[in-house]
Amino acid sequence: MRTALDDLSRPLGMPSGVENKPERSRAWRVGIVVTVCSAALFTAAALQWRKPEPPVQTAAVVEPEPIIDLAPPVEDDTPVVRAGYPPNMSDITGAVAARTPALLSAGLVETGRWGLLPRIALDGTRPGDAYARPAALGSDTRPRIAIVVGGLGLNDAVGREAAAKLPADVTLAFAPMGEGIDTAADRLRMQGREIWLQLPMEPLDYPMTDPGPRTLLTSAAASANLDNMHWSMSRFTGYAGVINYKGERMLVHEPALAPLLADIAGRGLLFVEDAPPTRSVAPTIARSIGLRNARSDVSLDAEDRPAAIDAALAKLEAIAKKKGVAVGTATALPVTIDRLAAWSKKLEAKGIVLVPLSAVARR
Repeated sequence: MRTALDDLSRPLGMPSGVENKPERSRAWRVGIVVTVCSAALFTAAALQWRKPEPPVQTAAVVEPEPIIDLAPPVEDDTPVVRAGYPPNMSDITGAVAARTPALLSAGLVETGRWGLLPRIALDGTRPGDAYARPAALGSDTRPRIAIVVGGLGLNDAVGREAAAKLPADVTLAFAPMGEGIDTAADRLRMQGREIWLQLPMEPLDYPMTDPGPRTLLTSAAASANLDNMHWSMSRFTGYAGVINYKGERMLVHEPALAPLLADIAGRGLLFVEDAPPTRSVAPTIARSIGLRNARSDVSLDAEDRPAAIDAALAKLEAIAKKKGVAVGTATALPVTIDRLAAWSKKLEAKGIVLVPLSAVARR
């Protein structure tokens, strides 16, 4: 009986008569567990070591920005230079297209980064002369007054009103940031008007007072300022010269101002300074480089009240009688246009002659 029970309790495969050793059974089971655990750890380590490599990152393709990025041509003859450097004739549309062949044949424009830029022709003709309104003064010794009204181009209706109400010898200046200004400028030139370009320059409290996009700054590199000035210059063609808009800080900063005036002179343009209260270095620089220039004497609508504008015009008359010539600057405000129109009708009787701005610019 004992033998039978022992046979029943004996582990499978153990011969009869062999004593069951609990210690060996335990050691055998422990060995199996250790082996399984070791295998699991080895497998986990292998999987960890063979982590999948991250996907290859491909560099994003960045499309270069176009040199010129303006709206496509529209039906109102707005001039557009679509793209390219220099612009091709086929890319020039609108009002400019009608005049571009003549301008190119005369040598008065060249292609630049942003469009057409003024230049001195090979025969020496300067835009400052070609686009000046004739002033046949001859031996006329009467005191002369030149007035420039700026701020045109921002509102075409204002430009039309100024042209309709003001004498033909009042010079009109366009801000470069308006839309369709080339068409408006061409229209005025065909009416015999002299037109100028206003350049936004850094005021004392910039950027609290912001003259507009692409303002010329004393902190910018000369190359950046020249590029921004050329953008403004390419907005329309046919102007005799440039005049600053704001610029109290720029006009006293010779390192920043000198390269700009040198470029203006090199293009055969005139320069008139809408003088700030402080003494600027523009006249000194202009004389040293042969830039034909002038300086305003009175801001006519610094106070935009009718009585204040009339007083400023009276002051301008007194300066003209004393010096022989005077320059007044104004903005195309409705009240300014009305007061100038009324004043100009009495000027002949006062023995004073109104002349275009180009007539007072000198070396």
